[in-house]
Amino acid sequence: MRRRLVEIPSDSDALFLVALAVQARGEPAHGGYERVLAVAAAHTGAAINAAVVLAERGQVSRAARLLRRAMAIDPALPPAHGNLGLCLLRAEDFAGAIAALRRTLGLAGIDLLTLLNLGVALERAGRKSEAQAHYRLTVVIAPDFGRAIYNEALLAQARGDMASAIGSFKRTLAIAPEDARVHSNLLFALAYRADRGNRMRAAEAIGWGRRHRPVMPPSPPVTARDPDRRLRLGYLSADLRASPVARNIEGLIGHHDRSAVEVAMYSVTPTADAVTARLRGHADLWRDLALADDGSVAETIRKDRVDILVVLGGHTGDNRPRIATFRPAPIMVSAHDLGTSGMAEIGYWLTDAVLHPPDSGEPFVERLVRLPCFYLQTPPAEAPPVEPRPADRRTIGFVSANNPAKLSPATIALWSRVLAAVPDSTLALKFADAFEDPATQRRHVSEFARHGISPERLSLVSGSRDSRDHLAAIGMADIALDPFPFNGSTTSFEALWMGLPVVTLAGSCFVGRVGASLLTAIGLPELIARDEDAYIGIARALATDSGRLAALRAGLRARVSASPLCQPAPYARSVEAALREMWRRWCAGEG
Repeated sequence: MRRRLVEIPSDSDALFLVALAVQARGEPAHGGYERVLAVAAAHTGAAINAAVVLAERGQVSRAARLLRRAMAIDPALPPAHGNLGLCLLRAEDFAGAIAALRRTLGLAGIDLLTLLNLGVALERAGRKSEAQAHYRLTVVIAPDFGRAIYNEALLAQARGDMASAIGSFKRTLAIAPEDARVHSNLLFALAYRADRGNRMRAAEAIGWGRRHRPVMPPSPPVTARDPDRRLRLGYLSADLRASPVARNIEGLIGHHDRSAVEVAMYSVTPTADAVTARLRGHADLWRDLALADDGSVAETIRKDRVDILVVLGGHTGDNRPRIATFRPAPIMVSAHDLGTSGMAEIGYWLTDAVLHPPDSGEPFVERLVRLPCFYLQTPPAEAPPVEPRPADRRTIGFVSANNPAKLSPATIALWSRVLAAVPDSTLALKFADAFEDPATQRRHVSEFARHGISPERLSLVSGSRDSRDHLAAIGMADIALDPFPFNGSTTSFEALWMGLPVVTLAGSCFVGRVGASLLTAIGLPELIARDEDAYIGIARALATDSGRLAALRAGLRARVSASPLCQPAPYARSVEAALREMWRRWCAGEG
């Protein structure tokens, strides 16, 4: 048989077409573009496409160099400027990204993706009003451009305008009904209406579970039903980095009994950091799977023969709960989600008796497993010492370091009543850089003014990236106020750690009872209000009792440190006991 001779083209344009065909098949094409550039260094198309591939791999600096080379050859190439803008955005050079994207619009005219990306760059630079204007313009031009509506929703949520956020998420979902991420963000937003939306969110979550599962979900993997053998536990999360979830699991992962369990960590974390490295050091098996699709992640977990998979964070942030619908483990458990997962595949939900008392009316599809205390915190090592309250201070300072999304109209109305009940008191609001945004400032000042609180009694604090400075700023106040119906968690723990009592209103579901769980764990149930009048009474009693405030301030850190919130070894034993009981039930064919 005669061999066919295959001629490899040497012409740069022909090589470029070959590379394009390879990329169109979904195969790695960077080598092909490099061959083009080796033949013709001035081939701008190859330079731009090679840069796009490099940027997708995270090699932003190399990509930017190629794009600038293309721009030097032809300064009027819109794709070169646009992709450079995206590279600079990834590198967090927001000013450079904004300039490059504006040049792109100048060269190419109105382009929807460039308008959208410019909005993102403006938002990341803290210029939220300008970002909103670009998202709005994009939607005006293309009313069904779901990505722009989705970005509008996220921006409204960041500003605390939850009604607008929910409406925009619903519009996006109507355009892209199969987008599980958008649907999860709608569930996340609905949690902020927990007071009147329990059943609505649960119904939406169940709808999510039905809509986004595979057409033919695989059967759970087969494994040995030995009730007493060493178990392989899997933890799946996008929050294996500096995050509230990581603060709650680091002690658990580090204190698991390795004679009883093996720990496998499945990271879909977009950006690793020092916390990621610490968690990796605690794992027996670590998989970086951020770039893998949901089915591939599930298949990796299945091949690793995980016995029990703990799905962390569920429908929050960058998490990917759809992985659980592929049934990668025989037992799956939800933890640190905001409500029911809605997925029939997840059998259990970790909680405690305060978060879900026996008479809880919260709907859920999982079986509740109540730990002695659900929360575990890693105290911030960088926290400054708790300073005594200045003896000459004549006014009371309240504080909330919560996301503006949690400052519901009902919360603002109640806090206004607290300020009215404590004359000359002030309230500081801080959360990252949220209150640097003029529109966010105006909205909150206006909301408090509607209830008779003048702007002089509010302090809208700019955030600090330095954790020590952030904690020190909290420590300058006297009393922390917990929002509702969605309580604080990490923010409340930080306030307690800095010597501030936290006043909370116990709600009707998980997210509204976090404050009650934390205060019960440290033995201060008297700070838990059952109604709004009681909340005001507790805050006023603290504000008018300087002796009690001083005593709490002096002793809270030691109290918290000695509480279940900061005891990782006993906590790990309680989680292992709960998981072992699930395993024994499964071995007995009960679930």
